Amino acid sequence: MYSQRGILVFLGICFTWLIWNTTNAFPAVDDFCYGARANRDGILGSVASEYMSWGGRYAATLLISAFASSREILLNGYFLAPLAILAANFLAVSHFLNKTGIPTKSYKFVFFAIAIAVFSFREAVFWMAGGFTYGIGCALFLVLIAEESGIFLQARKHEDPPSWARTFMLSGASLVLAGFNETLMVAHAALLSLLFSFCVVARRKNGVIFRTGIILAFAILGALIVINAPGNLAREATLAPPALFRSMGKSFLWIFERYTHVFLGCWLLFYSSLIVFNPLQKNTLEKSEFRMIAAALFITLWAALFTRAYALNGSGPSRVHTVDLLLVSLLAFHAARHVYSANREAVFQSRKLMPIFMSFVGIFITAVTLRAGADGVSFTDTLTSLKYSRPLKQSMDARFKQAEHAPGASLEVSRYPDKTRSMTFFDDIQPDAKDWRNVCFADYFHLKDVRLEE
Repeated sequence: MYSQRGILVFLGICFTWLIWNTTNAFPAVDDFCYGARANRDGILGSVASEYMSWGGRYAATLLISAFASSREILLNGYFLAPLAILAANFLAVSHFLNKTGIPTKSYKFVFFAIAIAVFSFREAVFWMAGGFTYGIGCALFLVLIAEESGIFLQARKHEDPPSWARTFMLSGASLVLAGFNETLMVAHAALLSLLFSFCVVARRKNGVIFRTGIILAFAILGALIVINAPGNLAREATLAPPALFRSMGKSFLWIFERYTHVFLGCWLLFYSSLIVFNPLQKNTLEKSEFRMIAAALFITLWAALFTRAYALNGSGPSRVHTVDLLLVSLLAFHAARHVYSANREAVFQSRKLMPIFMSFVGIFITAVTLRAGADGVSFTDTLTSLKYSRPLKQSMDARFKQAEHAPGASLEVSRYPDKTRSMTFFDDIQPDAKDWRNVCFADYFHLKDVRLEE
């Protein structure tokens, strides 16, 4: 009991510090592009403009444009963006564990801490444009993984298919998810295709197959909307020519090269957390069910990596790696839970031996604090680096006020000398007034032009 409370207090302090520092987040680069366009064309007009000129991420564009359309919120209420991302992921974790059969409230917070600690805080939490595209996208993806895995497991037990209301809700969510980003779009379509195939091969009830097919059809429809966006031509012009088979092989190798040690660390972390907290488990996966879910998540991870290997000839920025790490974490959780449940008696005996039990407490605390996230930075270093965000925020606030009081003018702003140490995202404007960063900033504040001092 004392060990559990001690861990919860420790994690509570960490996240209190994290939430407190959301006030140091501030808008940067793309935020001003979306804000300027939303003010000029309206929220829906901004979505249409993005679709025609740059890319098909209609769901993310709608959220970002709606947030950025208000100057008061963008400049003074920006902390609402990271709070929304954290809240969305906590709700998603709670839903996932409820569907998994673990309703224990304390363990939901622990699981949330484990999952969120590997996010890219700089790009997928503290930055609105990146966070809405990937942070909230991951939250919705986690909900859909829980729901769709639940349909598959219910079908194996010959239970009734999902209701029509639930089917249409999941179909709508699948359509929305496809509009967040291409990595989630392809990964989700791959997961649904596998679950649908499992149901067909195993000859489950026609109602299950039909309704799963409807959800898959909406996911494919969303993908077609994204793929056929005219604006994709502008993005494709900047990318290397894709190579299908090379990308398939490269992305498969990446799973083992980049994520084997991450998986092992996550497995140990989840296993120790199950031993320490011993959460109530209303149901567990049978061996065959575990194998199928693990195989589906593995192929989903491969699909997520393939998307960038094919389109970018690389793994992409840190915010995209958040999707990979979420899938690796889920794989590790299911593996740890399977071993934990299969050896319940031995685990129960080990809990009685204080040296063994306390070693798992130490493993949990060490792993959760020292495990590197998508940024390649440990959770401890992330929390430590937050203290450097305050002076950067003050400097940017002064720049924004300077810009607000100079409409129609040419503005030259000073550099911030130590911007890389902050954990909040920042990509500065450039000395060249024609750089796209400068143009977006100038358009948002109605400046003639803006440049960074030489």
